[in-house]
Amino acid sequence: MLCEVEEVCEIEKESRDLKLMLEDYKTLLYPDCKQGHKKLGTTLELLQWKASNGLFDKGFEELLKLIKSLLPKGNTLPETTYEARNVVCPLGLKAQKIHACPNDSILYRGEEYENLDSCPVCNACRHKTPRDDPGDVDGMRIKKRVPAKVVWYFPLIPRLKHLFMNKTNAKLMRWHKEGRKQDNMLRHLVDGS
Repeated sequence: MLCEVEEVCEIEKESRDLKLMLEDYKTLLYPDCKQGHKKLGTTLELLQWKASNGLFDKGFEELLKLIKSLLPKGNTLPETTYEARNVVCPLGLKAQKIHACPNDSILYRGEEYENLDSCPVCNACRHKTPRDDPGDVDGMRIKKRVPAKVVWYFPLIPRLKHLFMNKTNAKLMRWHKEGRKQDNMLRHLVDGS
């Protein structure tokens, strides 16, 4: 899969990130590692363990520091959750954060809604207002305004590109058109009208 992604990388940053990922894939966890544990694989397994056990970032960082101190000197295990995620996901998909009305009436995007402070449909305030907020002082805000609700949007085209980069995934995604028997028998949901 990594070799197939390498052929498709067009942007210089993605190419550099891919080279780092391939380097981590080949790098032993520590010098003379007889079990053959690699930096990328071990980090991925630890992050999967963190997710399956519902561990918070602080506890995971303490675990990483403990494991790093137990391994021989010169080990390449990341020390923080941030470093671990960057090892595993350098080609990650970028999410867009869009402010939304707390009552789900509108999204604050586009020319007509982007600069509004309250919802034109339900008049709900766009930002949270803390109790100790003095408001505007001499025309300047004292505290940073926190949005009441944020929607995370993952753009569709980059997601589809990432899915089609791998030949196996691409074949599976085209199955409904190319691999399905078309003999007027109901074998799958797509065979229905």
